[in-house]
Amino acid sequence: MEAVTGPSAAERARTLAAGVVNGVLFLPRVDNGTSGETAGRRHTTTFRVQHLTDLDGQMLLLVEDGTALHSQLENQLRVQALADVPGVLDVLDVPPGQLCLPRARLCVVGWAEPLARQDQRAAADDAAAARPVGALLDIGRGWSLYRFDVAEIRITTAAGTALVSAADFASAVPDPLYEGEDEIVEHLETYHRDRLIAYALQQLPSPAARDLHEVSVAGLDRYGMDLLCGVGAAHQRLRASFDAAVADPDGLARQLCLLLGCPCGDTEVVGTVHQHRRRSR
Repeated sequence: MEAVTGPSAAERARTLAAGVVNGVLFLPRVDNGTSGETAGRRHTTTFRVQHLTDLDGQMLLLVEDGTALHSQLENQLRVQALADVPGVLDVLDVPPGQLCLPRARLCVVGWAEPLARQDQRAAADDAAAARPVGALLDIGRGWSLYRFDVAEIRITTAAGTALVSAADFASAVPDPLYEGEDEIVEHLETYHRDRLIAYALQQLPSPAARDLHEVSVAGLDRYGMDLLCGVGAAHQRLRASFDAAVADPDGLARQLCLLLGCPCGDTEVVGTVHQHRRRSR
């Protein structure tokens, strides 16, 4: 059986759907023009949004009351007499490093559906079990939850665009390292740069190794690391795969030590993951 060297489309989608990085929500806006070509013309408005996913893969939108997004949703539900509001959620995955292009883009087509107050509280508890967010404690006291009923999920990477089925999305597990990726990469580049360089020198062919002058970590996931190697005037990407998929901080420390030959056991990496908070980019 061929070894898994990177996240599947469903895993990438589930990781981005968890809400570590906020998305952009596209909603329809109806022009109330009364005559000519402007009558009834549809436009699109965009809003930054905190989206979440519970343990079963149900997507939710966490919206602060009184904001432009909250007003837009409530107005459409009231004025248009709709049971839900169609929308598109767009989430861009930008890895650490200024030289790195976006890794993936998640596009979810669906409908924002209002929930009764008691259902919002239950949904908040389910969402917190997957990823605690402080505002979930304030549901009904300045914050509201909407269910995002999914019609289609697409994930785009350098390899192309893939449709993710509802079953695959629900069964996939978000990457346990994603929220702490920035901090882990910073730790590796600060304290283990010599090991990263030694690994790159071992893996690159001789001509490229002779011209190697820089190594940085371009990304990290449960299956391995992506290294960006400065070779002469160009850059080459190098995939450093783990022996086994990482499920927790202790597993990450073991795999990094095996991969880089570190004798330290790297308890600092474990602490870094336990205390992670992904930075806004």
